[in-house]
Amino acid sequence: MLLLNDKENAKSNHEVYMKLALMGTQSNPVGSKWVAQYWYYRNMIFYKNLVNLITSGDDRIFVLYGAGHLYLLKQFLIESNIFNLKTAHDYINN
Repeated sequence: MLLLNDKENAKSNHEVYMKLALMGTQSNPVGSKWVAQYWYYRNMIFYKNLVNLITSGDDRIFVLYGAGHLYLLKQFLIESNIFNLKTAHDYINN
C-alpha cells in the first residue's frame, strides 16, 4: 500500500494521463479531449462528492480510490483549503 501511495508513484501514474493527452492531431486532439472531458471531470466529481460528505469541521473521511486518482484528488483536496489531508504514509510510518 505504501508503494502505491508513494509521491513518485503517484507522479508516474499521472504522467500516463499527460502522455494520453498528446494523442491525436491538432485538428482532432482525442487524447486532450478524453483527459479533460473524462479523466479530469471524473476526479473533480470525486472531489465534489467528498466535499458533500462534510457535515462539520470535526468530520474525518477515509478515502480509498485507485492509485491513478491519487495525484489529482490530492491536488484538489490540498488546493481547496477545506481539508486537512493525511495520507497512508502519515499513519503507517509513525
